[in-house]
Amino acid sequence: MYAIVDIAGQQVKVEKDEKIFVHLLEGDTGASVHFNRVLLIDNDKDILIGNPLLSDALITGKILSHIKGDKINVFKKKRRKGYKVLKGHRQYYTEVQIEEIMEKGGSKILKDIETKIEAKKSFKTEKSKKAAKPAAEKTKPSSVKKTETVAEAEVDVEKAAKSSESKPKKTQKTQAKTTKTKSSATGKTSKTKIKKSGTASPDKTGTKTAVKKKTTGTRTTIKKKTEGTKKTTATKKSDNKEKK
Repeated sequence: MYAIVDIAGQQVKVEKDEKIFVHLLEGDTGASVHFNRVLLIDNDKDILIGNPLLSDALITGKILSHIKGDKINVFKKKRRKGYKVLKGHRQYYTEVQIEEIMEKGGSKILKDIETKIEAKKSFKTEKSKKAAKPAAEKTKPSSVKKTETVAEAEVDVEKAAKSSESKPKKTQKTQAKTTKTKSSATGKTSKTKIKKSGTASPDKTGTKTAVKKKTTGTRTTIKKKTEGTKKTTATKKSDNKEKK
């Protein structure tokens, strides 16, 4: 009794208790393997041929080892170019022992295997969730600490805002002081101007009038001088004419 099976993209003739080498498969050594892509089965009486596969057939096996094949040398050359490359390669294989060739009942076995795999996955997820819950509970105090620190930071911000509001008052006081000093300085200058002008009024208005009087007086004197010079020149010209 033999069968032809498609394993990892390779068609292999298989018999019971036979050891075969196939391209690398997933699984640890000692794990069971199931092949459902069966193309043909010969049971010494009938030959069952699939279209293209036999729907209910199944072949079970066991992984014995994962090994590397023999080394293959790959040599490349291009003439008159000075190009030569030599590389080696070793293919990975898995050694499988065929345990049973089944013509019928393969679909039920595959369904049972799938349910077992799903149950294992769900059990793992539940375990991970249970492990995550205590971790979350442990991390809760840290979150409380974070909220406390946030509250402290808000209080600090409020204090800073209050201090910034109080600072402008100080600046207003300093501005008032500066204005006072300026006014005192202007008072001093006005007093000095008043002394020079000879007037006794200490007000600012008095200082302005004194200055105006000074300027007007200078302008009038200049005009008078110019008029006098004109007259003298005119008289000189008349005297010269008479003499002639």
